[in-house]
Amino acid sequence: MNILMVGPLPPPIGGISVSFHILVDELRRRSDVSIQVVDFSHIRRQSCCAAVGFITLVHAILNKAKSCDVITLSCASTALPSLGLLLVLLAKWYSKPLIIRKAAGLDYAAIGRIRGAIAHFVVQQVDLYLAQTKALVVLARQRGLNKVAWFPTHRPLPDKAKNPVTEATRCRRFVFIGQVREHKGIREILAAAERFEQDIQVDIYGPVFQDIGTDLAGERRHVTYRGVLSQDQVTAVLQQHDIFLLPSKHAPEGYPGAIVEALAAGLPVITTRLGGIPEIVDEECGLFVEPGDVNSLYEAMKKVVEDQEFYRQLLQGVESKRREFDSAVWAGRFVEHCRRLAELESVSGRSDERS
Repeated sequence: MNILMVGPLPPPIGGISVSFHILVDELRRRSDVSIQVVDFSHIRRQSCCAAVGFITLVHAILNKAKSCDVITLSCASTALPSLGLLLVLLAKWYSKPLIIRKAAGLDYAAIGRIRGAIAHFVVQQVDLYLAQTKALVVLARQRGLNKVAWFPTHRPLPDKAKNPVTEATRCRRFVFIGQVREHKGIREILAAAERFEQDIQVDIYGPVFQDIGTDLAGERRHVTYRGVLSQDQVTAVLQQHDIFLLPSKHAPEGYPGAIVEALAAGLPVITTRLGGIPEIVDEECGLFVEPGDVNSLYEAMKKVVEDQEFYRQLLQGVESKRREFDSAVWAGRFVEHCRRLAELESVSGRSDERS
């Protein structure tokens, strides 16, 4: 089976591009499918030549669509009225099934009256709409969309999680990996960490955005900015730490890839209840704090530092949670969806020929 995969590859590194890249890599390891990839991230990188970039993109899709069995699109809501509509038209022209895998975050109904209506038309036309969160599945069904399925953020599962839990296991090393920006709770992390008298360490990794400004500058007792990681460094760095921090204040959070990576690596999580986060983190593997509340974050960090038994229980909870978002498993389900739709299209095509 041949699958056409349209989506954004890094750079830039972001939730959608990383998720698409991981799915592409998993499918390339399989012997039962072949894939053709069309990357549309160059349109964003060359905004001054967006029209030329879009024409180039259309040409690339046209060259590959005719020979594939299934067309798939991974995108954000904002791409549905343009690229999504284009692929709907192409899929109908070539009689190919179309799957759209939309990232969480901004609801397509919130992108404007006209564009939102076009986006809704697009998702009505697809053969399968893959939603990142369970809440988005419910919302889609409330809007009358029946061809919808849950397809969460996923990450490769390391061969093993952190070292086995023993009576000596304790929590001292905190880590944040992601976009270093204000709505991710960076200022709260800095303020909470500086309250500690105990010997703890907080390491921050990721690209720094302007809304943080010079907050990371200067010497701090407990916090160190460590720079930007490549994707293949993330798991090793996570496993050098004891717990992951993401006290997000960003209401449209879907399933943050960094949380999925932390769980896969065997780390409990301190986070907030925003967006889809409570669907992937529970009290067995993490702690919830109030968004923007330094004291709430400090108390959670203090709890895992001072209560060794509680921290060990979180580690055990992670062990039962980490396999739920294994990218090999979800790539297999993606192939199952594609194969089922391709077979249905084939049966439909044969019926049309007989009639």
